[in-house]
Amino acid sequence: MKYCFCTIAIGENYYNSAINFVKKLNTLSNSHHYIIVTDNITEEIPNTTFFSIPTDEVLFIGDYFNYNLKYYPIKCANEMGFDYIIFVDSDWKIKDTYDEKSINELFEFMDNKNFDFLFERPHLIGNGKHDGNQSFWRHKIEFYNLLDTNIYDNGHVVNEQFLVFKTNEKLKLFINEWEKLKNIATSNNLWPFAEGVEIGMSSALSNMNGNYGEWEQFVKNFFQFETIDGRIYDRF
Repeated sequence: MKYCFCTIAIGENYYNSAINFVKKLNTLSNSHHYIIVTDNITEEIPNTTFFSIPTDEVLFIGDYFNYNLKYYPIKCANEMGFDYIIFVDSDWKIKDTYDEKSINELFEFMDNKNFDFLFERPHLIGNGKHDGNQSFWRHKIEFYNLLDTNIYDNGHVVNEQFLVFKTNEKLKLFINEWEKLKNIATSNNLWPFAEGVEIGMSSALSNMNGNYGEWEQFVKNFFQFETIDGRIYDRF
């Protein structure tokens, strides 16, 4: 099984964090690859492929990073022919307890259960779109006319930090749909927060068979991430 991690790392701090992740991963794993999409390629690292973010991509909308650009490293990884793709935010860290064998068991779990997509945080668009001002993604409900259609209702507004995909035709469609939504949102200067909405919409349109919760047993205590204010959280 060929698999890779991928991330997008814009700016020096996120770039350095991604570099630290892959250097640590290289000491704990033998069969992985890592893809980093960035605006600042400064070195060569084993088991790592760097991609420069296209110059026509809008990196920031107002004061906020254009989070929907997370589609791009997944697209790069898919085009490189990996069987499985793990997207991880560039501010994540890897722990000494990481176990490559368990990662392979995670992929076997996906095969055995026929899952295309693993994610955190079950939160159906069909339910959340009725939450009005109580919704943390209320700015996208009217923008995408979600109250006027049910075609996205089975998609989940996922936690966008960690995603696992099996490469197949559904993934190609998912990437294409997410890229379209990214273009629509960017051209309209939509506040990019809660890109889980676009992920959920794209997974619904591509009929992905997703799973939350069951898979976390395979990656217990493998990762950490650091918040902007310096707090460290163990995952999962």
